[in-house]
Amino acid sequence: MLKKNLYFILFVLCFLFSSCKNQQKINALTVDNYTEFSKIVPKRIVSLSPSTTELLCLAGAFENIVARTDFCNFPEEVKNLSSVGGFDGKSISIEKILSFNPDLVCLSKGMHEHFIEILSAKKINFYISENDSINSIVKDVENFGKITNHAEIANKNIQKIQNKIEEIRSQTEKLKGVSVYWEIWENPLMSCGKNSFITELIEIAGGKNIFQDIKESYPSVSEEEILKRNPEVIIVYDDFSNGKGNIKNRSGWNLIQAVKNDKIYSLVADLFSRPGSRIIESIEILLKIFHSELELNA
Repeated sequence: MLKKNLYFILFVLCFLFSSCKNQQKINALTVDNYTEFSKIVPKRIVSLSPSTTELLCLAGAFENIVARTDFCNFPEEVKNLSSVGGFDGKSISIEKILSFNPDLVCLSKGMHEHFIEILSAKKINFYISENDSINSIVKDVENFGKITNHAEIANKNIQKIQNKIEEIRSQTEKLKGVSVYWEIWENPLMSCGKNSFITELIEIAGGKNIFQDIKESYPSVSEEEILKRNPEVIIVYDDFSNGKGNIKNRSGWNLIQAVKNDKIYSLVADLFSRPGSRIIESIEILLKIFHSELELNA
């Protein structure tokens, strides 16, 4: 697995294994709390995750961002911003963040809680994104619009997303869901469960995640169970080493419908692993894979 998809994999691992000891404190930090203790529009935002950077830009707040991470690469103009490093405590120091003199730091739940105490002590505002659902995308864009005085732009873009999702749902909700195995990780095998962002994408596009009965967002799965559930479509990320060929060459996998019918798809990791601004593009690509007979309005 190359660096390109490392962000999402490490995000998943942090999400799964992070401690809950700060949960009560985190839940109290809503946008309402933010606006209560500071009416100042932030002009120097440091964003610590690619999805958050995308959503800040979607809300019209690109001009307010002064620093991002090495993994923040969309939209194209964010590449010209300074970087604070990777995305976790091992690759980003609080000193590096503070060097940009931020008036707002955007964190991701499950990854950046270790920055909360010192940001609070220094009275630097912070915002925590959940980054785990379509609802969280909408919430973040709406909140970023409010916080940065770009509410009109943010709400306009939210409406576009919601309208397009409604249009797609209207075409797929009565169709037979194509069974899908989505491989998040190769060794050990890891997929997505009921509460994952990816399962939402699959369902909107007219698919059915073969592991949607598992409540865990990103469960480890067995090869035996994948073979038993016999998916019609298999999806891997483009930066898996020989992803499609790897699937085909696995012992016994030639019995799976998706392998028999050459329905194995290698998708761009950055596009599909982030709850970001390109959600509609992601869903439309999946729609073409699951139901090529359908056509959407431009």
